[in-house]
Amino acid sequence: MFWKIAACSLPFFWLFTLPTAPLRAQDKDPLTLVKQVADKMIRDTRFQLQPVLQKTELGMQVIDFSSLAIHEKEVAYAYTYLFVPADTTITLGINSTGALQLWCNRQHQFSQEPRGAGQPVEYSYGRFQFNNNCTLTLKKGFNDLLLRYEASEVAPVVYCRPVQATGDLQSTVQFLSPTAVRQFLATVPVIKEPIDRRPGHPDTTFFAQLPVADNSLSPWWVLGPFPEGAIAVVPGREFQRHFESMGKQLVWQSPPQKTLSELVIDPASTYRRDAYADWHYANGITLWSLQALSAATQDSSYSKHVQNWLTFLLKHKDYFEWQYQSQYAFRGSYHRLFRLSMLDDAGAPALAAAEQYSQQQTPQLADLLTPITDYIINRQMRLKDGTFCRPEPVDSTVWADDLFMSVPYLLRMAKANAQPKYANEAAKQFLLFYKHLHDPRTGLYQHGWYQQTRQQAVARWGRANGWMAWATAELLTWLPPKHPSYKKILKAFQEHAASLVSYQQPDGFWKQLPERSDAYEETSCTAMFSLVLARGVRKGWLPASCREAALNGWKAVASTIQADGTVKGICRGTEIGANEQYYLDRPTVDHDPRGLGAVITAGIEISLLNQQP
Repeated sequence: MFWKIAACSLPFFWLFTLPTAPLRAQDKDPLTLVKQVADKMIRDTRFQLQPVLQKTELGMQVIDFSSLAIHEKEVAYAYTYLFVPADTTITLGINSTGALQLWCNRQHQFSQEPRGAGQPVEYSYGRFQFNNNCTLTLKKGFNDLLLRYEASEVAPVVYCRPVQATGDLQSTVQFLSPTAVRQFLATVPVIKEPIDRRPGHPDTTFFAQLPVADNSLSPWWVLGPFPEGAIAVVPGREFQRHFESMGKQLVWQSPPQKTLSELVIDPASTYRRDAYADWHYANGITLWSLQALSAATQDSSYSKHVQNWLTFLLKHKDYFEWQYQSQYAFRGSYHRLFRLSMLDDAGAPALAAAEQYSQQQTPQLADLLTPITDYIINRQMRLKDGTFCRPEPVDSTVWADDLFMSVPYLLRMAKANAQPKYANEAAKQFLLFYKHLHDPRTGLYQHGWYQQTRQQAVARWGRANGWMAWATAELLTWLPPKHPSYKKILKAFQEHAASLVSYQQPDGFWKQLPERSDAYEETSCTAMFSLVLARGVRKGWLPASCREAALNGWKAVASTIQADGTVKGICRGTEIGANEQYYLDRPTVDHDPRGLGAVITAGIEISLLNQQP
């Protein structure tokens, strides 16, 4: 009665302006919500370049003699110090474009005849294939390293890197310039016993500190050129600082520092590890989802953003290829496009370009995509049975991720080029991945399979299962039902979906490891599972009973989307772990593009599902 009296005593218009609870993200229209996600990514993207001083990357030492104006058969020298914390033996991977000799601690250790080798190939993340290896025995502390180089007809460059047996960097070795070492050694005699102590701190001792390597400056001195056959620097003799050669005065010098052109990352961006405009598998998937969002909403701003990305890439492609090949920008912008040594570099980054090419074939897109297709079909590493694999963490390892890194791209190129063999390859890969990765006990897929032991990896990672499920849904979408492999693929999809539904949490999420109750709830796999269930129900591949799981999964995904469009709870990039704890400990990253494409696509699929009676 009180409420009635109070309400009636209010001015009439107040009855329509009483405060209401804000609409929760879960209750918003899915397309409206994922447009916020896409808008956030677009706001954080910059199609701009900036000059950046080049730094030593991945421990790769690049000794570039071009600043010496050296000509074929002329001689140059390079000099540096290696510091190690204890006596040790290391392996130095070496590629040289000309004849090379190497001395360590004044002892001759290596020779290469004048048969040049160019830039070493990065065959997997942070691992390079060298043409030569040299074993060096180093004493604790400083060790001097001298190179004698004889130029050939190509760019005068020597590459070297201390490597472990796995191919990874031997990070205990530090390269230091002679200047830094001499400055350090000059300070040591000043420190005498008793070592000074601060008043009131009798236990505090001051030690001289090792100079820290500045990765923005070369740790090498170079000298030259000298005429063919010249022996200007002889290990063991007193160090000579200046020389006369061919009528010129020469002095040891540090090579000039290069300046690279790099993509701008907005300092206000939520995600700042990589530029959203860069060539990266996660960015490619996100851009691809924007194309679908544009079609679903009839909003051309999203397809326009993708076109802006393509235009920017094609405009600067030749420069960035030169920067990677000739300026040794191993981690420069767009380096993955020119590295092209794994599926992460190939199919998924090119998805948006392939989608556009499947609808309109242009010479510019053909030039971009032809090398990528050739890599996947003809040069990608495979097992003997044809399964795509990687050389990491050990040689010939099958990764669940790689099904999605290849299949959606191949399906679109099959259409664009009228080449059924690409679609057949995609179907073949699914059956091979199923053979190696499927776990009949859980109905899930393992993250990997090792050729060396012929055993599966330990974990059934959420996003790995998401990649498998999403790639399978793409196959069922693009393959004709009469395709010889269609029924097998459909049956596997249905079994996988049934298993996924059984592992869904009451709040709609799936876990980082779906079976582990102590694992955290993870956004990207929840989005992937939701979108494949929604598409499966919508296409009639799955029973209507899966509809509720799809909708509940979407509600969980929606709850991670903040008011500004930021998506939370996305697991960062993850290798194949040796144990389940590795996956449980992986951090999440806000608005990581590794989950954005799945979130946007999930919103589209749920919207389409809601349109069905």
